[in-house]
Amino acid sequence: MKNILVFIVLVGGLLNAQHQVGSTSLDEREVVNGLDVPWEIKWGPDDFLWVTERSGIVSRINVETGEKHVILDIQSTVWDSNEAGLLGMEIHPDFNDGSPYVFLAYTYLSGGAKEKIVYYEYDNSLDELINEVVLLDGLDGNSTHVGCRLMALDDLTMLITTGDAQEWDLSEDIYELTGKTLRMSINMDDGSVGTPPLDNPIPCSLVWSRGHRNAQGLAMGPNGIIYSSEHGPSNDDELNILFPNENYGWPNVQGYCDNQWVDYYYAGDLNSNYSELDYCEDNNIIGAIWSSGSSTIATSDIIWYNHPSIPEFNNTLLMTVLKDKMLVRFEFAEDGQEVIDYTEFFNNEWGRLRDICVSPNGKIYLATNGYSWPSQGPNEIIELSNPDYDYSEENSFFEGCTDSTAFNYNSNATTLDDSCCYNSGCMNPNATNYSMDACYDDGSCISTPIYICGCMDQTACNYDQDANVNDGCEYPEEGFDCDGNEVELDELSGSKILLYSTDILGRQNNNLQEGFRINIYKNGLVDKQYILK
Repeated sequence: MKNILVFIVLVGGLLNAQHQVGSTSLDEREVVNGLDVPWEIKWGPDDFLWVTERSGIVSRINVETGEKHVILDIQSTVWDSNEAGLLGMEIHPDFNDGSPYVFLAYTYLSGGAKEKIVYYEYDNSLDELINEVVLLDGLDGNSTHVGCRLMALDDLTMLITTGDAQEWDLSEDIYELTGKTLRMSINMDDGSVGTPPLDNPIPCSLVWSRGHRNAQGLAMGPNGIIYSSEHGPSNDDELNILFPNENYGWPNVQGYCDNQWVDYYYAGDLNSNYSELDYCEDNNIIGAIWSSGSSTIATSDIIWYNHPSIPEFNNTLLMTVLKDKMLVRFEFAEDGQEVIDYTEFFNNEWGRLRDICVSPNGKIYLATNGYSWPSQGPNEIIELSNPDYDYSEENSFFEGCTDSTAFNYNSNATTLDDSCCYNSGCMNPNATNYSMDACYDDGSCISTPIYICGCMDQTACNYDQDANVNDGCEYPEEGFDCDGNEVELDELSGSKILLYSTDILGRQNNNLQEGFRINIYKNGLVDKQYILK
């Protein structure tokens, strides 16, 4: 049955005020109100805003009229408590080309708090999300520190930020999925959706980076740079650049590697004789590129703004902020690796700002979240636009590289920007010779080995002769074969025929286990089993 909730704040929106950003005046317009803690807002493939509300609602919102179409209601399933609930959302990049799927992250109760990653199919005729498919289940949950931002990449994979679920000592453990950035396939055509991509840094594992506390922002910048914003404890909110297989240090490293403002309640490995800087050097920690220092502002989502309609924001990173109730602009050095300026805007203008998205024509949309932790409704979505910019002439003005000798020459560009690039190299961030400066892939990438996960023990029921990484073996109970049939023992059953086998422990309950299993066989069956770690 079609479930649509429609209401109109004011046809055409409510023009509230103007705000000055440098020399540009911006019009403020309320798109919609009455929302219950909007957590994710995306510009949809249908030119509507797609919105999650933390209580368990997904909607499509007409930005011109404020009409709200509820396309999914899972409030009876979602556990909405403090920071937990229905959180991140991503729309499949091939949504309009045969893959009309939407990915969601939400918390639920099952023997305690848990979190899962799922996807739904959008049924256009019903205007509903249908047929939930679970991709990752049973993640440790909590009422706080549960992430969870999703971002699709061009290679049909998706990044997922997981919070530490208040188990901070597990954040650096590669065998746990909390306190991580995960990377999974979202390729619907080859059947690999939900699985670890073959070029992930740890074979057969979703873990892509580790040592995170509670990252809630992801954005792709120029030259494929992936930025992430992260909540600190009582100090050191962070902005990071993510790399595969790297450790960002939480809980022992907070912010920069600088021995400043360390909260030793969490940093259990540090003491008067072993500093944060020592830990960074010994563990090859990747430090933050920006930190809030001795206090926190409560960083939320981020987006790279690349549009001329608001010149002061063009080619900068914008961050929504919860506790300090503002929008922050980060300006970078030319290579995108170093923050050179930090500027605050709209302080206390609309309360806590949870999320931000940008329309193709450069208008900014902000999701408000009340005025105090842990956020509360009713909330609104605000539109910011430049009244002096001719949006109707959008296609006649396009910034880009107009130098035909550059690798990224754009024949459609009408105005030269600073994006021209003349460096070639490997552009795959998972390759061993990835070049951050390259803007043209010259085919030189050196791939990581191809891993095939499976059971490598020939005596196991699920032996896989093609596997080259052990991922867990299954054995029959004594007196039975692999099909569950009872085995008759011969007259020599009283004598032990001992055979030995060892294998590396594989995946158990979504975790990789370190060590070796030694099996002792009697009459072809496992008689005893020892685990060495």
